[in-house]
Amino acid sequence: MNNILPEIQVVVLGLFRRLDLILASAGIGAAAIQLARGIANGSIISLLFGVFSLVPCAFWLLMRAPEQPVPGLRNSSRRLFFLFTIGFWVLFIASLLVLYQRLDPYLRPPSYLVAVALMAGVLACEALCSARRTSWPILLQIILLGILISWSQVVNYSGMVGMDPWFHQMFTNHLIENHHLAEDYYYAHFPIFHLLIGQTAILTGLDYKVATLFSVSLVQIVCNVLFVYLFAVTIFRNQVVGVLAALMVILSPYHIYMSYWSIPNGFAAIFIMIALYLIFHRREGSPVFAMLLGLFLGTLILTHTISALCMAIVLFVAWGASTFHRRFYVGGGKNCVPFFLPIVFTATMLAWWFWDTTTMGTLSGLLAESFNFHYFQVTGAPAGLMDYVLAPVEVAYNNLGLFLPLFFSLIGIFSMIMEKGTSRQFVAAFIGLAPFGITISAFVIGIAIIPDRWFYFSGLLLGGPLALAILLMGGPWITRRKIISLVIPVLIVTVFAFLAITNPIADHWDPLISPNSTRTALFESEIDAFHTVAGFSQSPIKTDRYYAMSQKWVRNVTIPFDDEIYPRDYGRLAGYLVLVRGIVEDGPFTLYSVPYRLDYSLDSDLSSAGFSQVYDSPTVRGYLLQR
Repeated sequence: MNNILPEIQVVVLGLFRRLDLILASAGIGAAAIQLARGIANGSIISLLFGVFSLVPCAFWLLMRAPEQPVPGLRNSSRRLFFLFTIGFWVLFIASLLVLYQRLDPYLRPPSYLVAVALMAGVLACEALCSARRTSWPILLQIILLGILISWSQVVNYSGMVGMDPWFHQMFTNHLIENHHLAEDYYYAHFPIFHLLIGQTAILTGLDYKVATLFSVSLVQIVCNVLFVYLFAVTIFRNQVVGVLAALMVILSPYHIYMSYWSIPNGFAAIFIMIALYLIFHRREGSPVFAMLLGLFLGTLILTHTISALCMAIVLFVAWGASTFHRRFYVGGGKNCVPFFLPIVFTATMLAWWFWDTTTMGTLSGLLAESFNFHYFQVTGAPAGLMDYVLAPVEVAYNNLGLFLPLFFSLIGIFSMIMEKGTSRQFVAAFIGLAPFGITISAFVIGIAIIPDRWFYFSGLLLGGPLALAILLMGGPWITRRKIISLVIPVLIVTVFAFLAITNPIADHWDPLISPNSTRTALFESEIDAFHTVAGFSQSPIKTDRYYAMSQKWVRNVTIPFDDEIYPRDYGRLAGYLVLVRGIVEDGPFTLYSVPYRLDYSLDSDLSSAGFSQVYDSPTVRGYLLQR
């Protein structure tokens, strides 16, 4: 018996030291299940998940090497670096000219999207031939690229882009006009986002949208680029991985989304990256470190609950991974993340929530906002509406740019947790896996935790593993054909960039690439029409969901007409002024929170039902039922 126990311990220890192989094998099994599920149910998403899981896991099992080299031109000439830099600026200026001369002010031309993808490829070339002293100019170019991609979707609209920003505009304008926070709203107790925008608007005289761009959006892009780079360099001790990680984060669809659809949750995530960098770069016993870490973690708690919850999960996962690595890989030493850190942070977070909320029910509501198990159920929608689906090709393309980089980063994850990986890399791998696992569970088993926010966290925390995975794809060619080892990562970055910037999440309205993408912004004529009609109408206004839910924060007189339009029960619209935008007649619009196209003329139906047209403009028509 005494001899058996040590042998079992040796076997268990050996298994744990092959954790990358165990996880890759488990991934193969999960991929098989998803493929079978997709074939049985005809689910495009399940089929994609199966393929996306299968490829990186199979690649790692077949190509795993004890030490995979990372490609790069360590001693490249300055001439080559300057050549790529000039190429970037030529493409950058060309893209600005294309935007300036475009025919449709609300749509970005395909040539612009191609130029952006090429810029990403050129930046990858710069990264591969960069030295540490040239990393900072590349980071500046990455920041400019992030601004170009995000702001180009906002500046030509006179109003806000998205749904939530209309509320945050109202809340911030109330703060500026009344000099205090509106206590009736949840964000009165999480005010950092609105205070920063309000302060910028007061000091500069800019309106809310522009003040948002030059405050939270700019800070978000700059901080995420810098601290993703610093965090990756701290973890990998390689500036090429750091620069490429910053680039891939900027190109993440949900990072682009959160940069133009500015909300507190997206802004709060910058403190996650800052805190993680401080934790992994800390000096033991440094009071300055303790003060800075406390400042940023405290600010995170006061900015948004979901981001704070993500930080708590990440800290516990980091502590657990550090303990695991110390126990089975090293056999001793200190944890990268001490246990008191997640405990103190979580206790402080919960204490603030308890202090802020007067009843346990309100606190439960905060948690329910983060873990909403009915997110995918469209409340109140008729069963027939759920039969309306996109074409399989469009579904596949829309998910390709969203999921492919996340699953591809698994190659980097496996490399980081293999036996010869460092403790920091091991911990950082599981830090990235935590939000990724939460994100995928939303789609695999049908639960949700506001998945768009966790997609954003996943893109941030998987930037390093994704960069490493891209570089590893060129590693096997270093000893044979070095030029191929450089070309492969550049091609991957360019393709990923194009898929990302043309994804409906990152490119909020592009009928050419995504014919069924809905427009989540209003033309200037639509805004003017609403103000005109709301000024003289004595009746409440019923209109499509986006028009109604965005403009209710301007004047609370709008109600969605979903319940009347879908069953064509127009009698229930009596007593309301009905506004019909041109997009409702001619293209996809939001109905019961899903994209939908009418197969009939709403204008004709309303006229036939006795409604008279009382307002007409190029983009909006108004109807009233004459009694």
